[in-house]
Amino acid sequence: MKVVGLNAIPDAVKAIQQGNMTATVDCDGWGQGAYTLAIDYAAWLGELDVASLPDEYRQFGTASILVTADNVDEYVEQYVDNKPVMDYTNYWEFRAGDYPLEEE
Repeated sequence: MKVVGLNAIPDAVKAIQQGNMTATVDCDGWGQGAYTLAIDYAAWLGELDVASLPDEYRQFGTASILVTADNVDEYVEQYVDNKPVMDYTNYWEFRAGDYPLEEE
């Protein structure tokens, strides 16, 4: 039986390294929360006019990383041992893909 998970918690990453788990996905929950707060804070300060934003900035998603035995060591080196540096003043750097807006 193959076991997979979501959120790339440390125990899951370790289990993949040990060969006891097949895969996990890092959905960048920290980045999603941090950028959302940065956008909200900028709007609250009046630095960002939400009403004037183009439609493509009304919804967002972040890139996800599939972690498997093939890339687990690289993942740990890049995202665990060396934390990514994020620029919370560049609100849109985290966006992944284009997401259609729901019809009104």
